[in-house]
Amino acid sequence: VSFPGTPTGGGATLKFGPTGTPSAQILFNDTGTAADTKLTAIDDGLLGYFHDIGVVHPSWVTAWNWFCTIFDPVTVRILTFIPIVWLLLRRRQPRVALFLLVSVELSAVVTGIAKGLANRPRPSTALVYAPSTSFPSGHALGIMVCVLALLTVALPVVASRWHTPMKLLGAAIVLAIGIGRVVLNVHH
Repeated sequence: VSFPGTPTGGGATLKFGPTGTPSAQILFNDTGTAADTKLTAIDDGLLGYFHDIGVVHPSWVTAWNWFCTIFDPVTVRILTFIPIVWLLLRRRQPRVALFLLVSVELSAVVTGIAKGLANRPRPSTALVYAPSTSFPSGHALGIMVCVLALLTVALPVVASRWHTPMKLLGAAIVLAIGIGRVVLNVHH
């Protein structure tokens, strides 16, 4: 079932799966409403602003790109194998290790499915190369899952005085990655 867009574009497609349930694709399509037009204007304004800064200050782009590479979800997933192995071999906590394995390591599968459903292209003004589509952000989603999962495992075993600093650091990393991906013009 297709629903036409407005003169400004958009529209939506509702597809039914084998069980007769509508697919999630309708949730990701631009419907051309006034709210979508306002969001597009905000997106375009931010992208243009950060693109102009990046063109004039290439070292700024390099710094953000390094930050986003250091906290790349693939890097963090690989590093998460350290506590998984430690939990299995040293602490003998297979349930906690399985929790990290499922939540952190399999988040890439969920992100890939969501990207396939949304299929939103990257901005044409990208300041760095980024593979695949732009929504949802693999960096933002991946790092958020990693931070939340690692905090869930770590907070019960560290002194309570470290809880707030750890939570604040985690939140700052997640927020900075989200900002960094927009600054680099690889996300809307």
